Amino acid sequence: MAPVAGMAAGVLASTLLVRFAPSPTVTVHALLAALFAAQAIAVTFTTETAGRRAGALRSLRPRLGVPPAVRRTLLTTGTAIVAIWALGGFYSSLGPALVRLVAPDAPQATLGTVFFTLSAAAALTMWVLRRTDPLTTAIGGCTVVLPAAVLTLSGLHGVGLPAVQGGAALAGAAFGAVSQGVLRMLLASLDERDRAATLAAYYVLSHLSMSLPAVAAGAATQHYGLRTTSHAYAVIAALLAAAALTALAVSRTRTGACGSPRHRPLR
Repeated sequence: MAPVAGMAAGVLASTLLVRFAPSPTVTVHALLAALFAAQAIAVTFTTETAGRRAGALRSLRPRLGVPPAVRRTLLTTGTAIVAIWALGGFYSSLGPALVRLVAPDAPQATLGTVFFTLSAAAALTMWVLRRTDPLTTAIGGCTVVLPAAVLTLSGLHGVGLPAVQGGAALAGAAFGAVSQGVLRMLLASLDERDRAATLAAYYVLSHLSMSLPAVAAGAATQHYGLRTTSHAYAVIAALLAAAALTALAVSRTRTGACGSPRHRPLR
């Protein structure tokens, strides 16, 4: 929950700064710098939890890995990861422009509320579904992508800003459900020594899925306009989610035939 809750808090704080603070584009960075400085000081007084050993510089070298035990799981869930993180990238990058297109008279401070809605909904979904079967959670998240896309696009066809906000809320629910479900499926069955490398591989895939399509969409808006780009982006995300749903459903069928796997709780 921490990453999406942090994004929601950051968007909300930035929106309030835009509304009330002088020079908000400067103030936000000054506040973040002060926060990071305070955290750096706090870390120096934090007790180390790991034993010291040689190789500090070598330990900083990035290491990705997917152990054999979860390679099939990552292949099965990879399309779902791409779909929901790409959808998140759409709302984070083009969300303000979409609000301006749908509601040109909306106050400046409302432009960031779409991504706040998505992030807050994702955090809430993760909390609500924290004890639900991870495969069921991931499947449920994929099923929500299509109505999220349809509702968002309906805002471009006369329904207005409430539809865009509703679509963002559904997209956030999909984001939270798929993210939590996939992470639990990947990590719960691993030994502790394999979790860090697997988590790094997950985040490399997810952040590439969030950033590259968003950059491509930004370039596409220059040539085809935001309306056309939004339609194409939503259709692609929905198709990816449908493919992921099929893969997850097949995985559930195979799991049911072979017996339900046992997942150890994360600690």
